Amino acid sequence: MKLLRVILLVVTCVVSLVSSSCNSDATDIPDEITYIAAAKSGYHVPIHGSLETVKGVPILRLWGSHFRMGYALGYLCADRIMNLLEYWQKNLFENYSLTYGQLKNRMDRYVLWADDDKIEVEGCLYGIQAALGGLPIITNDFTEGEPKQLSVEMLLVNNCGPQLLQVEGGCSGFAAWGEATGDGQTRIGANHDFFPEWADYWVWVVRKPNHGLKTVSLQFIDGLLSTVAKGMNETGLALTLQGSYAVANPSWITINEQGYTSIEVVRYILEHVSAGPNMVCDIIERYQNVPSINSGITIYAQKKLPDANLQPDQMAVVIEKDAWGFNARLPSHNPLSNFYLKDAIIATNHYLIRTAYETFQGSIDRYNGILNVLSETVISGVEQMQLVLQAASQEWTIDSVYMEPDTLTIYISYGTTEGEPACFLTPVKFTWDELFDPIPD
Repeated sequence: MKLLRVILLVVTCVVSLVSSSCNSDATDIPDEITYIAAAKSGYHVPIHGSLETVKGVPILRLWGSHFRMGYALGYLCADRIMNLLEYWQKNLFENYSLTYGQLKNRMDRYVLWADDDKIEVEGCLYGIQAALGGLPIITNDFTEGEPKQLSVEMLLVNNCGPQLLQVEGGCSGFAAWGEATGDGQTRIGANHDFFPEWADYWVWVVRKPNHGLKTVSLQFIDGLLSTVAKGMNETGLALTLQGSYAVANPSWITINEQGYTSIEVVRYILEHVSAGPNMVCDIIERYQNVPSINSGITIYAQKKLPDANLQPDQMAVVIEKDAWGFNARLPSHNPLSNFYLKDAIIATNHYLIRTAYETFQGSIDRYNGILNVLSETVISGVEQMQLVLQAASQEWTIDSVYMEPDTLTIYISYGTTEGEPACFLTPVKFTWDELFDPIPD
């Protein structure tokens, strides 16, 4: 009888707290347990997020706990998530002959998920349910004709699919500081090379989590937002992720143990590692201590620290990662590619340290194009950063990003459907305050 009274009391509390909170403008529900219970009970809880287009750029703002940010993502982006899920499942079946069961089995065998990420995905599911009035039933070739209701499991499978397959990589990036920039401030630029038909599924995400650093990043609308492609945090750490061609055949990455996707490691670093004298060591330690299962080449760089007198190898690092391990490529390794600037670093899609793989000429040409401009030009501002990225452009460069972590400023340009690379277009400027001021305290 006492148990029944407790249950009735909890239900009564949930109803009373959410009865006046059935839209995004309502008074918030401060208690996390009550908020989650209300969301799962089908009440329309307050939305800890917003989605708008600013200066032609889609901006998704999220704040609060992982569940609340996930709920806001699902609620605000439900149609995009479902459209992308349908597109991706069709792609997996038609181009890789994969089914849901095969991919799920491989995920269960190899992929670890951080607890916070699983909570965020759960929140996303209930946000989608609230936005669409129920959870969709999916039946297609990928599900082998079996009706499957959208679930946390399906969203996780959708997230890890690209990580378990070796999808051909693109993107080019660089970081420069010290003598290479004239004023000593750090500047990071990157071309985002991706399938044009997927352009609508990338957004700039402004995150203010309850626990962790505030971040701005380019992410994929896939039900988790674990795919951090480019980004910066409030301390002045910035990163750009490049794809790789670590495994050409077979398509499956072959691994012997469980691990996190390297994308999850990148996201963790962005939200938890600060700029400072130990930044490079902290990043390397994270890769050493956390097993991850797929490939990628990531540049990490930080703002100028006037009182620290940092050495080049403390300013930036390129992590060359594959399914079997990683190498940390430092500015002192630049002579390996006949690059003798000490205050800059470059990454495209081939490995300079992990030499077990064949390189491909397109990546080498883009690397050399960036190298030539950096060797001849002082990177004193956005115009010079554009020159660098134009030397590495491809027809599917759908956006270009220029980050100045010393002032926490980001410049973004989007390509056109006609195929004009984004790095030839005039970027729009966003300051940190401009991005975060709309988020409630």
